[in-house]
Amino acid sequence: MISSTFKYIILILFFQFCVAMITAQDTGEQQSNFRNNIIKLNAIPIAQAINGHNQKWLGVEYERFIKHNLSVGALVDFGLFEDYTFIKYHDYFDENEGFSYTRKDVVTRGYHFIPSVKFYFLSTKQKKGQGFYISGCLDFNQYFKKSEIYFSQTNSFAYENSSTTRLSAGATLGGQFVAFTRLVIDLNISIYGKLFSVSRGQNNSEIPPLNATWVFNDNKGWSTVNLMIGYAFGGGKKK
Repeated sequence: MISSTFKYIILILFFQFCVAMITAQDTGEQQSNFRNNIIKLNAIPIAQAINGHNQKWLGVEYERFIKHNLSVGALVDFGLFEDYTFIKYHDYFDENEGFSYTRKDVVTRGYHFIPSVKFYFLSTKQKKGQGFYISGCLDFNQYFKKSEIYFSQTNSFAYENSSTTRLSAGATLGGQFVAFTRLVIDLNISIYGKLFSVSRGQNNSEIPPLNATWVFNDNKGWSTVNLMIGYAFGGGKKK
């Protein structure tokens, strides 16, 4: 499944770049775009659509160009990363205890802070920020998990609180298209490896990266896929 998804993403990026190259041709005078700032909204994170955890988080990225093919930026994802209920039934056939169940309501909130440096190895000269890029990035994230546990047999509640702080390093492959000189569409895939993590709580168990589309064993590595919509701003100039 991973390999087929990756191939599909590469095909989309390739098509996106081809369209960008075609639309960048100017029959009149060549335009050099000096809009050095881009604000992007991570409005369609793929993880929210496939993991079934009822996530409601949002991401905002700021990208600043240092050169035509080099930029720095920072992405912040924040909000509700987990909201679900799990019910476990007990002693259904036990005549002494009778029927009972345990219900666990889980809510996890948190954020990701991801600074990055991007290099556009294939880009158009007419539009800054349009083309293929690779990126090196860090991901500092914290999760805060609250669980309410109800025991039907005793009609009682228990509560658990836990948290995870984690730092990881990663690389990103992406493609960005600039339409009408200001509208930006960015599709990218990132792979991260964990540098360290600290977990606190009753079991000291690590909360996995909940913004991921897939995760390796023991949370040592994971991948994210994002489709972002943005707006380019700054001064413009023609040559």
